[in-house]
Amino acid sequence: MSPLELSANRALPYALRARVEIPDPENCLHRLCDHMREHGMDVHEDDGVFTVILPDVVGSLSQDGRHVMVQAAAADLEAFYFVKMWLQAELSELAGHLAPRIEWNEESRNLRFPPSFGTLAVVAVREITPRMRRITFKGDGLNRFDTLSALHLQLLINLGAVNAQCRRQCDFSGSEALQDAPVWRRYTVRSVDGARGTIEVDFFLHGSSGPGANWARQARRGDLVGVAGPSGGGVPKANWYFLAGDETALPAIARILECLPATAQGIATIEVASEREWQALAVPPGIAIEWLYRENSSDACPHSLLDALESAVFPPLGESRFAWVGCEATLAKKIRAHLRTELAFTKSEQLVVAYWHGHDEPVRS
Repeated sequence: MSPLELSANRALPYALRARVEIPDPENCLHRLCDHMREHGMDVHEDDGVFTVILPDVVGSLSQDGRHVMVQAAAADLEAFYFVKMWLQAELSELAGHLAPRIEWNEESRNLRFPPSFGTLAVVAVREITPRMRRITFKGDGLNRFDTLSALHLQLLINLGAVNAQCRRQCDFSGSEALQDAPVWRRYTVRSVDGARGTIEVDFFLHGSSGPGANWARQARRGDLVGVAGPSGGGVPKANWYFLAGDETALPAIARILECLPATAQGIATIEVASEREWQALAVPPGIAIEWLYRENSSDACPHSLLDALESAVFPPLGESRFAWVGCEATLAKKIRAHLRTELAFTKSEQLVVAYWHGHDEPVRS
């Protein structure tokens, strides 16, 4: 059954279709599915059709000769918009210097911004550690981000270019140049001050030339970005928590720790490059926190977070528990498998997110 047929029974009224001409479509298709699996999505294959079913989106990918065919249905325009943006960004990255030709159906061509779209202005920039920069933004309607049910926001970091493109009355079709396409990046909400109308985001300044890190390096008071959300990655209520991650996950772990009730129990393990990247965090008394420093290890701690998981003492089955982990993609896969097979964590009891790939430095906050 196609996503559009499934959507008829799931109140998913917004339909998206695309026909993508791209080099090596078979390899592209499998890499797209691998990327979704890295983020904890269950992707099912049946006779060459790859299907993913999420709470707000149902989608499928398949190959037709030189093309990748996309069908999706979304519950609302917000999900609809970001499915399209995600596909456009992923396909462009997979195609390399040869921009893919994407033919969108008419319904998906004219939505320039998501319904939750707003504008934020930079009001302060400061260094938290040598490689972590905290940027404070000011804007309207920020109380919606003050929740643990969705830890992240989406930032449109090339807002000026997108606005200029809109003024030229261009649409975001497959014919547009990559440099003019909206560049959205998802970051953790570090803190919200509703009274002052400000929100803070921590940016890990990794060594690569990613657009998010480059923007953060150059950010100055008065700079404008677009904002949307909040979006996924929430933490449910539990009595016992296992939190783990590297620098890319540190903003999320810090936010979670500061928002947990004083009665929370558990373990938090954070791996960073050196003691210079240590941060003072507000931690409930029942959470044991451990910092791991890669510079102190002869083998660069390739599996230190997995080792921490394997050596941790967990509460008995049936107790209220939750595991949240953010790290490199291959390690995330191993941790997810260990939680599910060795510790019998259900899907609702854990969220393990791949924040970067082994051939890169950590790339997301």
